[in-house]
Amino acid sequence: MITTWLSIRNIADPYHRNRATAPNDLLFPTEIGTPFRIGNYLKRVLKPIAAKAGIPDLTYRALRRTFATEFQRHGSPKDAQAQLQHSKLEMTGWYMRQIPESVRAAVEHMDSEMRQMVDSKPHRKEPGRVQ
Repeated sequence: MITTWLSIRNIADPYHRNRATAPNDLLFPTEIGTPFRIGNYLKRVLKPIAAKAGIPDLTYRALRRTFATEFQRHGSPKDAQAQLQHSKLEMTGWYMRQIPESVRAAVEHMDSEMRQMVDSKPHRKEPGRVQ
């Protein structure tokens, strides 16, 4: 399976296209072939996306709390514990937050209205911006 992944990645990724696979190849290297650092991904990719969405200081803890809170609707606390890789269920409980159904419904309704407003406006191409 890993050999197949490396072969496909080598064909698709320009950095790896002209290289033979080696036993110590990274599964998910950066664009220049160096080890992938999770902090750099947060800083270079996730935080800029969050800032555009109006979230000023996104952290991995915030993502984990959001996941745990939303996961309650789809699985059991034990399932969330497994996904978050917590050894104790109590730790998973610290990440989960209850959202009253009335609040959830209000937020979803507001989101729907905002999406309709955005979708109904004609999109203008900003000068110098590639879309």
